[in-house]
Amino acid sequence: MDFRCKRCGADILPQDVDAQRMIAKCRACHTLFDAYAAPDGTELPPSVPRPPRLEAPDAKLPEDVTLDPGRRPVPAGYRIAPGDDGAPLRITLPTSRAMRREGCGCVMYLAVLIGVVVLFVRGDLHDLNAAILGFVIVVFSYVLFASMVNTTIVTADESEVRVRSGPLPLWPAKAVASAELEQLFVVSGTYRDPPREHSVLTALLKDGSRRALLVSAQGEDLLFIEKTVERRLGIVDRPVPDASAADRQA
Repeated sequence: MDFRCKRCGADILPQDVDAQRMIAKCRACHTLFDAYAAPDGTELPPSVPRPPRLEAPDAKLPEDVTLDPGRRPVPAGYRIAPGDDGAPLRITLPTSRAMRREGCGCVMYLAVLIGVVVLFVRGDLHDLNAAILGFVIVVFSYVLFASMVNTTIVTADESEVRVRSGPLPLWPAKAVASAELEQLFVVSGTYRDPPREHSVLTALLKDGSRRALLVSAQGEDLLFIEKTVERRLGIVDRPVPDASAADRQA
């Protein structure tokens, strides 16, 4: 395969393609791309299911793999309001199973902690200490509960692109004005402790600055969001300037 990264121009080799997830990652700048077995210029309709998974992660890919054809199937569990006739595009992500699992474990731990605290408060603690402790427990419980039940919602129209959580208020929404948005791209990174890969949907603004909008372990799903939002706003992908190179030139 003879492909180059649209962000930094580096060669993308066959070993840079994840055959299980049908995505390619540039080893130089860690930008993600679609990798579909389809001829150049082929448009895949949204109703097409995900490509069949190969038997092994290192299974050989077809020779005519095309990177970034411009359309991915709708990820499982996503709800899409396409935003026709001027209405805003609305993408509702499914609730994270990992968050539910970790949240349930935290709730069980919290229940035991509350029991221990109640017994302790009945002994030597004063009323003020008990009130402070109770407030901390209530706040912690709310954060856990909201994290388990909230979903992430991405909206886009001519005024702004917004990423928020709901229905319970928790974290502030992230938004960029559509008039200031140059384009979106997805970049991969790795958490240190514990080591695990994640991807970030990033907005490139017309003044050259960048703003992280959404973090997910599913980079292929962020690629779907990127393409869907850009189509809604009429944004055409072009090479993304390398921030490190710009800094060196300055």
